[in-house]
Amino acid sequence: MAPCRSLQATVSVRANLRPYMRPEGTGKRLALALESNAVDTRYLMPDNLAAVLDVDHNVSGKFEVCPFTVARKGVQQTVCIAKADNLIVRANGVRNTK
Repeated sequence: MAPCRSLQATVSVRANLRPYMRPEGTGKRLALALESNAVDTRYLMPDNLAAVLDVDHNVSGKFEVCPFTVARKGVQQTVCIAKADNLIVRANGVRNTK
């Protein structure tokens, strides 16, 4: 498995209520890995990201991601988010003008 890495990205929740990460400048999406227990299902992400991410908002920032699956062409890679910094929360549909 590849080592964890830092990247600039935007995380959003899709209609299926699953969060996805889009690294800047790649055009790719990464699926976020699920952590499950007997009580609930939680996505592997830091509390500061989980507190602001919902279906109405996208969150951009610097993230440290750790792969759970091998990167393969044409297949979404499953990752967890180990760290989230410099978070910017935007309402869905609002684009970054940078």
